[in-house]
Amino acid sequence: MHENWSRVRAATLAFVEGAPDAPNGALITMLHSLAPQRRIDDIEAWLREIPAGRVALGVSIGVRGELLLSVVAGDEGGSFMHTSASPDAVGWQVHEALRDLLAPDALDHTPLRGSDAPRAGALARLCALLDGPLGGCFADLPHGRPQMLAVFAPGALRALPWWALTAGGIVLRDRFASVTHLPCLGFGRGAAEGDEPRVFCAFGEVQDVGETRFGACALASLRAHFPGTLVAEPQDTSRGSTIVESELLSEVSAAVEVVRWYGVGTPHTVNPSTEGLTLSHGRTLVPRNLLGTTLPRCRRVEYWAATGDAGALIATTTGDRDVFPQLVWSALAAGAGGVLDLAWPVHDLVKALVCERFGINVRRYEVPDPVALGLALREVSALLTRWKREAPRFDSTWAALAWLDEGRRVHAREMGLDAGEVAPFAAYADAPCVGVDVPALVSSCTSPMQLGAFRWWGS
Repeated sequence: MHENWSRVRAATLAFVEGAPDAPNGALITMLHSLAPQRRIDDIEAWLREIPAGRVALGVSIGVRGELLLSVVAGDEGGSFMHTSASPDAVGWQVHEALRDLLAPDALDHTPLRGSDAPRAGALARLCALLDGPLGGCFADLPHGRPQMLAVFAPGALRALPWWALTAGGIVLRDRFASVTHLPCLGFGRGAAEGDEPRVFCAFGEVQDVGETRFGACALASLRAHFPGTLVAEPQDTSRGSTIVESELLSEVSAAVEVVRWYGVGTPHTVNPSTEGLTLSHGRTLVPRNLLGTTLPRCRRVEYWAATGDAGALIATTTGDRDVFPQLVWSALAAGAGGVLDLAWPVHDLVKALVCERFGINVRRYEVPDPVALGLALREVSALLTRWKREAPRFDSTWAALAWLDEGRRVHAREMGLDAGEVAPFAAYADAPCVGVDVPALVSSCTSPMQLGAFRWWGS
């Protein structure tokens, strides 16, 4: 399948070079038209070859609104299969809850982005609807070593937040070593060789329509721990809305293995071609900025932002038509083996914690990237749980952040890193998203919706 994907990218690049003024979305149109169709017998053969420890889950909505689930798991003795259908209309109820979960909130475009929990009710409904059906599907899975789950849910359910869902009362990020959104059956590529990947990093300093100061601390810590990161810091800001960072990426794209974008999603977008990530000086990275970029050695692209805004909600109305987050699709089309993004905005404090922990784990553990993300989410969840337990002892938000800083330093030492290189969060105790109320800050950051927003697309 990766060979087919390479041919698609090559054909798309040839099209772009021949039509440099092609309209927005030309890349997406080309990929949809060139994407190879897979025969039923090819799919069945692929499913029979799933290795032990891997689980594939297919999800769709039937004509009567029933939720259709199919699980195939690899086992030492062959493969395990289970199919089920929920009562009528359950699939429609799941779809409605998903739409409520993805709907933009007024706070999404303020410095308080991600600090409230208006989506908590929709997420609770979604978990309640899917807990039983998923629990039944996974109840008889082979036990043993940790399993990696890949979900294929094309169409209206493509954006379901699998890390946040539960099966039989167990959160999936605790049930599986990793959970990935599979772009198509058979998608995948081999892991990149070498344990010192070349990293390209671009940061969007934002304080008006969001908050990224904690993210700046996390990125500074990672650069100190692992020198050699190619930091995109445009010196010329006189070129208006030009995305100099994407031009810099194109210059080194042949050698880069990790691309990291950190910022906030573009506010008030309803057109897929304008979905984007806000960078410094009010500029926005959108899909067309990556048109023609190829990343032949890229193992992952990280978007530390929820880039869909209203477009994520609109994508759930397309019925059977499959719609990806546009920046995710552009990264996969460019050659990335996997893509990390967020389904909705979360508190920058939580996002920075996950970014830093993932950046360390992925360099210190010899595991696939999505497994390192799953580990980071579980570790941050445990850290926040202890933080919530200690919260009554904090006499200020500065003390609350200082406690997290000490936890970050402890983890750095455990990983054999210099704890003195950890950039402190407590320096920004006066940030608007922190406020002055310790219980409110802790309650917001420990809400299930925070860690549930992270997604991994690809292999």
